[in-house]
Amino acid sequence: MTMHREPGGERYYYTWAWFEGPDDAAWRVTGHHTDSGEQYRLDWNLAERSLCVTDSLGRTRCHWWDAQGLVTAYRDEAGQMTTFRWSDEERLLLGMTDAQGGKWRYVYDRLGHLTETHDPLGRVEQTQWHPVWHQPETEVDAAGAAWRYEYDERGNLQAVIDPLHQRTVYGYDRHGQVVRITDARGGDKYLQWNEDGQLMRHTDCSGSQTAWFYDERTRLERVTDAESNSTRYSYDGNGHLTEVMFADGRTERYQPDAAGRLVKYTSPAGQITRWQRDGQGRVRRQTDATGRRTAYEYDAYGRLTTLTNENGESYRFRYDVLDRVTEQTDPGGSRRVYGYNALNAVTAVIYGGERGGEIRHGLERDAAGRLTAKITPETRTKYRYDAADRLLEIRRRRHDAAEGGEPEVIRFSYDSAGNLLSEETAQGVL
Repeated sequence: MTMHREPGGERYYYTWAWFEGPDDAAWRVTGHHTDSGEQYRLDWNLAERSLCVTDSLGRTRCHWWDAQGLVTAYRDEAGQMTTFRWSDEERLLLGMTDAQGGKWRYVYDRLGHLTETHDPLGRVEQTQWHPVWHQPETEVDAAGAAWRYEYDERGNLQAVIDPLHQRTVYGYDRHGQVVRITDARGGDKYLQWNEDGQLMRHTDCSGSQTAWFYDERTRLERVTDAESNSTRYSYDGNGHLTEVMFADGRTERYQPDAAGRLVKYTSPAGQITRWQRDGQGRVRRQTDATGRRTAYEYDAYGRLTTLTNENGESYRFRYDVLDRVTEQTDPGGSRRVYGYNALNAVTAVIYGGERGGEIRHGLERDAAGRLTAKITPETRTKYRYDAADRLLEIRRRRHDAAEGGEPEVIRFSYDSAGNLLSEETAQGVL
């Protein structure tokens, strides 16, 4: 294949070359470009088992792999490395070092089931597997909370027992479809399915029913709620939704283009919104019911560069080599600049006006990516978590606070299933 065309008309082109390496010989793509200007060069080095891809902006990312074809290293466009370590025989992922240097480790049983995950903070999540059905029997999170699973003689999940020892039970029909769910309080929910495996009826614990009806092409045709209110759905010959009629007679209408993308919407009040799209399906212009227009401009790589609102005011966006938004400029000239760490988490937000002067907010994160502190010109706020990533405490202190002054503190507590139990402030406990 040297070219293919998308339904919207955009064409994609490919060039090929024959390569012979230590592991195989094959035709491989060496170049790729599109009508809209997207362009890539692929440089293969089979002797060292590597591939580097460079786009027309000069950005390059590379992969390395072993003799089994498993990726051993990846270098992104910013030069940040992620490495992978595999077992020799089973070809199981044993470890990963992320772009920030955090180390992940994975342990398996003799059948290749993942039994332990060790994260960069030293936390461990564990899984025990059923010896016959190869499904999880017990899952223990990093805080020690355990979920247990039971199965019937056909391998269907029969019960889930949470860390509070609450039991949810499932019943099945002969096709293995769930037909009854009994919750921890003894309430029963019932489900009924058609021959195509689509949900036809749901009865909740109070006996209220919702019913679903389908046409001969298995498309949803009607939904009737517990009060016998029906919502109906209509489609065109290609199966695209074109109309929704509600129980009170109100109607929404949808008009797709030849590729099935929405180009016109009519509200129940008759108000019309239109979308104009480019060959790649991206919205270039939106016109609302009053005729007001919003315009969108993109670069060759599909990144939004300018948004012009209904009043003719433009917002502009800039990106780094990893396609992360680094700067946003509003119509008044004010800027918002973003900084990131190697894990793509925001670490700084700088607010600046057209007349100068900046306000900086710093964000500190741990090796797992959790926000641990926020620093503004006035305050420093710290965040503390438990081993299961649940927020335990927010501690906020002003920079100008008197020595020994008490910070503002909010504390949270949870049960072993992770449900929020309380929120404590200086005013009391909720």
